[in-house]
Amino acid sequence: MPTREPIILFYSRSGHSQQLAVALGAALQTPPVRLGARFYGLPALGWLLAGLDGGRGAEPRLREPLPDIEPDALVILIGPVWADGPAAPLNTVAALLRPRGNPVAAILTAAGPDSPDKALTALQARLGRGLVLADSVPNPLEGTPGYGARVADLAGRLRSLMVLPPEREVAS
Repeated sequence: MPTREPIILFYSRSGHSQQLAVALGAALQTPPVRLGARFYGLPALGWLLAGLDGGRGAEPRLREPLPDIEPDALVILIGPVWADGPAAPLNTVAALLRPRGNPVAAILTAAGPDSPDKALTALQARLGRGLVLADSVPNPLEGTPGYGARVADLAGRLRSLMVLPPEREVAS
């Protein structure tokens, strides 16, 4: 059964999204690719800029260009929710993916009162099409018995999205 290759692109400021990306990467046997953006790593100013840019839907310049993404690859975006919006670097990636036909999954990490649903809706609007999987993992779940089960569930759902539909299969 032909499958599409997954590519995990993640942004993490405090480590929650990185932990999820690494866990899903291990489960899917693909190394995650970290997205970098300037300024957000600064101590106090970085937190302020992150919240402002997330809330207003900014598209910051990435430090590195996106890696090569095959046309049929399943793109998996992982990052935090900032002020009810996706982390600004995810906005940039969604805008860059907009003209491509890749299926895109988004899994956001969230703490406190931020709304992952609003952030996922905003990310989908930026992408200009539906997400094939839109979900979130609350930060407080880390370190609990439920975290591994949640990662396993997400990995299983992502694996099912990696199977090419019959009309996309290539004759050998």
